[in-house]
Amino acid sequence: MRVAKSDGFAYMARQRVDGKASQAWFWLQRCPSVIETLELNMSTQKAVVLIVEDEPLIRFTMLDALEEVGHVVLEAANADEAMVLLRNRTDVDIVFTDVNMAGSMDGIQLAQRVRALRPHIGIIITSGVVRLDPMLLPTRTFFLPKPYQHDTVLTAVHSLLQN
Repeated sequence: MRVAKSDGFAYMARQRVDGKASQAWFWLQRCPSVIETLELNMSTQKAVVLIVEDEPLIRFTMLDALEEVGHVVLEAANADEAMVLLRNRTDVDIVFTDVNMAGSMDGIQLAQRVRALRPHIGIIITSGVVRLDPMLLPTRTFFLPKPYQHDTVLTAVHSLLQN
């Protein structure tokens, strides 16, 4: 089978076992990604987001999704690293943290400390194990259960920037 793409079309040709050939042309309509759609619909205000996640793959994919729409992203593998970054950076707008992590504190304790030190910072808490009641969270705090979609995180970031 041979496949080629050109100018919005895909061409596929195949030689069958009986020697006969079949071919087809497909028109491929470009569909914007979820991130592109959100980027068009959201304000141009950009945030400095600190991702605190011990799973590197999750951390890197969130980093890519946030940077793709123009946010500045810092990363930490645990709450202790996050606190060092927060001591050295005064420009952090949002902390995005997992709950269960190794280190001296978990994500909920980190969120409490961030809220006490810098009440203006927005917080997004996420977990695949713990379920938090959104009604019991402090203001400017979102809870997103895992697995979450990137557009859900981007919408939460946008909401925090609007308040």
